[in-house]
Amino acid sequence: NDIVFLEAAQALGKTLAAQTGTVEGRIRTAFRRLLTRPPTDEETALLARFFTAQKARFTTGELDPKTLAPEGPGDPADRAAWTALARALFNLDEAVTRS
Repeated sequence: NDIVFLEAAQALGKTLAAQTGTVEGRIRTAFRRLLTRPPTDEETALLARFFTAQKARFTTGELDPKTLAPEGPGDPADRAAWTALARALFNLDEAVTRS
């Protein structure tokens, strides 16, 4: 919940939203950047479902994308959903680097 992790997730979310390609491809990119290993097919599928659910929540107005999305071009709901996915990855035990 540290602001540094939120800002890092926002930066990664903005980067992922700006990329082209499939959701699964961008998930693999994020996974490798944060965890330095490729995701399994199951991890990729779970994260793709998570991304789709989060994007729907931000698109329908259930959640305000401005609460999570960094400023930038393109769809705020898309940036917010990618930021949510990045936050989830940052919170994995495998990614925790604090001692």
